Amino acid sequence: MKQVYFDHDAGVDDLLSIIFLMGMKNVAALGIGVTPADCYLETGLPATLKILQLLGHPNIPVAAGTVEGRHPFPHEWRVHSDLVNGLPILNARPFGQPQSISAHELLIQKARAAADKVTLLFTGPLTNLAAALDSAPDIESKIERLYWMGGAIDVPGNVLPPDGDGAAEWNVFWDSVSAARVWKSSLPITLVGLDATDKVPVSESFLARLAQQRQYLLSDLAYQCWQFTHGTGYHLWDTLTTLAVGWPDIVGARDVSCEVVIDGPSDGRTIRSANGRIAQVAFDVDPERVYQTALDLLKQ
Repeated sequence: MKQVYFDHDAGVDDLLSIIFLMGMKNVAALGIGVTPADCYLETGLPATLKILQLLGHPNIPVAAGTVEGRHPFPHEWRVHSDLVNGLPILNARPFGQPQSISAHELLIQKARAAADKVTLLFTGPLTNLAAALDSAPDIESKIERLYWMGGAIDVPGNVLPPDGDGAAEWNVFWDSVSAARVWKSSLPITLVGLDATDKVPVSESFLARLAQQRQYLLSDLAYQCWQFTHGTGYHLWDTLTTLAVGWPDIVGARDVSCEVVIDGPSDGRTIRSANGRIAQVAFDVDPERVYQTALDLLKQ
């Protein structure tokens, strides 16, 4: 059983990643942190707690991130968590409360208490991980691997002018300094960024297939969530990264020496560099395998 600690920022695909993670039979979730990046905590936190309640996992602790990044996400993206939080299916029963400690403190607590090494899944910025490593350097030896949805190595980024020069990816850009801090660690990193996720859009044909299995709770909830993104050019960003935790070979990854740019017009870019550190970067994806794996997982 893989012991996983999950940190997300409550965009639609982050909240979908909770659904995916809870559906995996080979994963035990130790805790969840919520970073105030692509969401507002006022709705991102309760949406997380409500999903856990609905799926029968109310005892998984959830904590709020207390550290802000340098570059706020656009407001129109951050309110997506409001839409998921308001779904009737999530509001038919009482739900739990977040922990009184911060997200990075919860990560430290769970890493230290784990009997085995912990796998980290981050689908938002690395802010809470950097804070945890700074506060408790001893947990570095307790981490098996970090899976992160972040970066763009050989493809364009999605931070467009006037925010950036088009080279950076948003999860890095929000807090590039924290990403650079994690790059200085010895943690094994699997980077599932735009090089891979660009190949798996949330297509009309995929959603049509998902609609055919709406008798399953997970499928019905996932379909409703994805409908909020209709026509926005959405991809399987965080959900592909989450699938890679359960099925590491679902992405074809290669070692790349790279570093994180922390200033200038390319702030937040992940760039190949002979002076960088090795990260396992996902490049190759079989879209049909990804779609079918997601559909099979959601038949619960």
